Amino acid sequence: MKIAILNVGNEVVEGDVVNSNAKYLSEKIFNLGHTVMFHSVCRDRESEIKEFLEFLSPKVDLLILTGGLGPTKDDMTKEVLSNYLNLELIKNEIVLENIKEKFKKFSKVMTDNNIKQSYVIKDAKVLFNEKGTAPGFLLEKDICSYVLLPGPPREMRYLFEKYIFEYLKNKIDKHYINSKIIKISGLGESYVESNIIDLINNKKIYIATYASLSEVKVKISSNNEDELNKAKEIIINRFRDNIVSFTMEENSKVVIRYLVDNNISISTAESCTGGLLASEIVDNYGVSKIFKGSYVTYSNEMKMNVLDVKIETLNEYGAVSSEVANEMLGGLNKKMNTDIAIAITGIAGPNGGSVDKPIGLVYIALKIFDDKYIIKNNFRGNRTEIRERTCKKVFDVISQKIIIDKLL
Repeated sequence: MKIAILNVGNEVVEGDVVNSNAKYLSEKIFNLGHTVMFHSVCRDRESEIKEFLEFLSPKVDLLILTGGLGPTKDDMTKEVLSNYLNLELIKNEIVLENIKEKFKKFSKVMTDNNIKQSYVIKDAKVLFNEKGTAPGFLLEKDICSYVLLPGPPREMRYLFEKYIFEYLKNKIDKHYINSKIIKISGLGESYVESNIIDLINNKKIYIATYASLSEVKVKISSNNEDELNKAKEIIINRFRDNIVSFTMEENSKVVIRYLVDNNISISTAESCTGGLLASEIVDNYGVSKIFKGSYVTYSNEMKMNVLDVKIETLNEYGAVSSEVANEMLGGLNKKMNTDIAIAITGIAGPNGGSVDKPIGLVYIALKIFDDKYIIKNNFRGNRTEIRERTCKKVFDVISQKIIIDKLL
């Protein structure tokens, strides 16, 4: 199916909120084998919504609209669509009772304008919303069908996963496009592209590269499964040592889920990252099972008092050194005794750098089961980027050592 997405809302157009709905829907739709033809955004204005309906409807099989289904006067997506299609809005008592029950459940007073949300476009299937008061709608038509979803991402995702995912899955034909992701760390996008230019020129597949913080995502797409698998294997062979993931999902999420599922314990000792690594770890559900804790040893005194780093080591090599990272790791391991232990010391800037130890110099010491690694890094960027790159490097190394190695 050819699909367009129209996100309605002043807050999206004016930049008050990030348009995460478009990203979420596009990724899900593409992975199902359909084609997203357009992303569009407009304000909560009747003339603008109508203009996009007139432009998009003749060009696609399905138009998904998000936003503008609330109770206020500026919520008008449903009303504009019903006028455009010349279909009546009918008050639905079941929907109204559903809305009333929600207000009763949360001990809130329902105002008269909420009744507006109980009106349903004639012939549309109601998508009952357990996460909010605004129902969604699915309206199938001969030329272009329509899906209306609430704007709040939590509600939109709930309705998409409950109703629309299966609907789209059933619309896939045998010629659907499949895709595979290979995430490569530590190499530039131009270098990666130059090493797969022969594959990019292959007309049987489509390859796109996306650069982000310290990594390049390579997305291979084709309706030919053999060509798809062949291209994936070629890329794996060419970048084997730099592959950290086979999904678009953040590597931190993939790694922590793997640790939780396999009951692999982890602990951290951080200096320049100041607890950022621990924060990224606990940003995942279920981590209480495997995360034993973290020390933020920012000062030399803390390194000595908490992690038993020797003053002689600090004086001779300095706080930012492989020797201190090694002793931080040893102290952490004695206290926590986890399967994985990570110690970090570095210079995040903007001050503190020198010719011998420039800003961006970071040592990461890791113990992964019985193996130990001390990695010297020269990260570029500002203070925030250096800290983020450091944490990303930690997850990439863990992924390579205990996940990717098993898959290759």
